[in-house]
Amino acid sequence: MRFKQVSRLLQGIGFSVVATLVFMLAVNLVPGYDIPQRYFLVGILCAICVSTPVSLLYVRQEGRVRRLHEDLASAYRHLERSARTDQMTGIANRETFIARANEKLARGSGWLILADVDRFKAINDLHGHATGDRVLAAIGSAIRKCVRESDLCGRLGGEEFGVLIETDDPEAALATAERLRLCISALGLPDNDGVLVHPTISLGFTRARAGELARAMHEADEAMYEAKRSGRNRTVRHGFIRPRPRLKAV
Repeated sequence: MRFKQVSRLLQGIGFSVVATLVFMLAVNLVPGYDIPQRYFLVGILCAICVSTPVSLLYVRQEGRVRRLHEDLASAYRHLERSARTDQMTGIANRETFIARANEKLARGSGWLILADVDRFKAINDLHGHATGDRVLAAIGSAIRKCVRESDLCGRLGGEEFGVLIETDDPEAALATAERLRLCISALGLPDNDGVLVHPTISLGFTRARAGELARAMHEADEAMYEAKRSGRNRTVRHGFIRPRPRLKAV
């Protein structure tokens, strides 16, 4: 039993004893009611005998209620995290990404990167959906590790991912996109037969400003599909017809 519980138990017993003594003293002051001193001792013992199990039950019930509140608070925190997080990849889901992106853009402009897994349907068809799920989970983990803590990343649905960078430098956005592309292309995930799957992504990026997230997502999406039309596994900035040259891994 914890110190706090022992303290509450002793408080309950003490209150019962004091209340009994006060009552008996008050009765003793009434003319014609003279209570012998030995009865005071009997009253104290009765108060202790009655209040001890009652106080003990109260303390235990209080402990159960406290643990229930703690469990409920923990479950609420878990549900809250689940509501914000994509369960497969462990990064923000679409709703959370959009909400937090708008919050970030309200403080200043940045660059939005959209990435889509190349030939993901073929991965599912050739290697199975379980392997496809592992590919998405690995890509989400790689994206989270490749961006800065201040950057926002999320899974926007299916095999599409988004990253918002708080910077005014387009070269920094390009460098981040290329770092992501190289990290993903370096992955090798075995399927159920032990065959390694090497996923790649195509990326598009554009400037994002406050109140214009929908426009930025549309432009980054256009650039991303330009990267796919240009051969996949590459990065394209919106407004540039030709994709940027690939950076070689060192």
